[in-house]
Amino acid sequence: MDYEKQSAERVKSKREEAEQMARMFGLPGFDEESNRAFAIKLAKYAGYRSVQYRGKGVYDVDYHFDGRATQDFVFPALPDNDFIIPFIAIRRRADGSVLVTAPAFTGGAGPLGARAGAAAGAMKEGPVSEAQGRFTIITNGEVLTNNSEDGTAPHALGKQVHWDVGSGSSKIPEALIRLQ
Repeated sequence: MDYEKQSAERVKSKREEAEQMARMFGLPGFDEESNRAFAIKLAKYAGYRSVQYRGKGVYDVDYHFDGRATQDFVFPALPDNDFIIPFIAIRRRADGSVLVTAPAFTGGAGPLGARAGAAAGAMKEGPVSEAQGRFTIITNGEVLTNNSEDGTAPHALGKQVHWDVGSGSSKIPEALIRLQ
């Protein structure tokens, strides 16, 4: 009987620890109400065409970024979150190109891989991303490098490059683009 009680307490403790870790990274709690509220909150910010909470921690998000890259861009960056592993980061380079990365879209390694930031380096394990779908960049700039499986393809607006994202993804999507 003591073993079952101790086991249940360990599970509860691990869940609470995971939930605290998720909140530290700007994510909602694990309960359905927190997740629905998070989706409503995201939908209020510019760029979100659609945010739907499907249940069990799964979101459908359509986000659009358009314009000139005059400064670095990190998504999401919400006013009440001090630290978050970004889904998308666009970093300007001195030569006018931009490096686009999607660090939170890795699967088995989780978003706390060595490349996700110095703070993550102190932690041995982190939450595993459950992102599923396709991450696509569409640009009229010149794609200088990328680490996608298929490389660039023509698109009505210029070029596109995509990565299929799932639980087995271990490569952080990355592309270097010279803007026009």
